[in-house]
Amino acid sequence: MKKTIFSVSLLLISLIGYAQTADTTYWKTEGDFSVQLNQASFTNWASGGDNSFAGVIGLNYSFNYAKAHNAWENKLILSYGMQSLDGD
Repeated sequence: MKKTIFSVSLLLISLIGYAQTADTTYWKTEGDFSVQLNQASFTNWASGGDNSFAGVIGLNYSFNYAKAHNAWENKLILSYGMQSLDGD
């Protein structure tokens, strides 16, 4: 069993040694990361209202490939937010 594991490991290491380097000049990446915070506080407020605190984290990235007559466009849009209300 040990000889089999050793043989497979040696084979994988030798394959990694022959790996080609990828040309990444055809890829164009761009994007942004945002963090938004919001707080509302009501003190001595006659009409009512709830104190609150909220936050949102967002990612908006694009990964585009263009070479000769081939093009491939990828878009990643992620957002996550939470809100906390006073008393809830």
